[in-house]
Amino acid sequence: MNWFKIARPVTFTASIAPVAVGIASAKYCTGNITSRQWIDGTIILLTAIFIQIFSNFANDLYDFRRGEDSSPTRLGPGRAISKGLVSEKQMTTAMLVSLAFAVAGGIYLIVLGGFEIAVIGITAILFAYLYSATKHSLSHTGMADIFCFMYYGPIATMGTTYLLTGYWDSTSFTFGAGCGAISVALLTINNLRDIEEDKAHGKMTLVARGGKTFGKVYYTFAICVPAAILFVTADWISGTIFAIVCVTNNLTAFFRLYNRNFNMLLGYASLYNILYAASIICYVLISH
Repeated sequence: MNWFKIARPVTFTASIAPVAVGIASAKYCTGNITSRQWIDGTIILLTAIFIQIFSNFANDLYDFRRGEDSSPTRLGPGRAISKGLVSEKQMTTAMLVSLAFAVAGGIYLIVLGGFEIAVIGITAILFAYLYSATKHSLSHTGMADIFCFMYYGPIATMGTTYLLTGYWDSTSFTFGAGCGAISVALLTINNLRDIEEDKAHGKMTLVARGGKTFGKVYYTFAICVPAAILFVTADWISGTIFAIVCVTNNLTAFFRLYNRNFNMLLGYASLYNILYAASIICYVLISH
């Protein structure tokens, strides 16, 4: 079986982009990245990815147990357990293995960064589990958007910058807000796609509560935030180019493919996250 595919690699950009932005922010603050910092940055990246994988496996397992993946009208990608690719026992084992790798990396980072990093690491794993593991999970109460924004945005970037420089930086927070907004956009696509199924299972996401029109406006706002951040914090040229090329492309795809191919929209938004991170990195390299 293909565990890499089961881990949903398209979601990895949500973890990769903010760490990359955090590393760029460290260079923005210090003017240089040493070989030791590159090693530490790689460990941060791998730890973040394993937390993401742990969350994905837990989501697969607990949504199956609640019967949320078995609907014949499901529009989202098929899940491993519901499709019979793996058993519940195998998924539980895979979830624990990914957690073990995340904890191993986390211990190293806690030794490196101290109490603050311990708080970030422990709460990141806790919220990754609580996203879908209980009947009052974050994904069912509409609270997921807040944690998605923070942990795939400013918390990830600021934590990365702190680990590499030894201090907290407001620029890292601002840059990270762009990554967080894009992750919220990804979540919104999922919630728009699954709105009817979510309502049927009592999964009251913000989109399920607010309706499809609210979801479209919410998505559009989230997609525009990164361009606004680039325009204000980097320079107007970067912000304008990014808005014209990336924002316009994503919004055009969104309204063209809406109701027809939500899963393709996830790919657009994931690429958007990488392009945003690349824009920040290019700005830092050029200006510093």
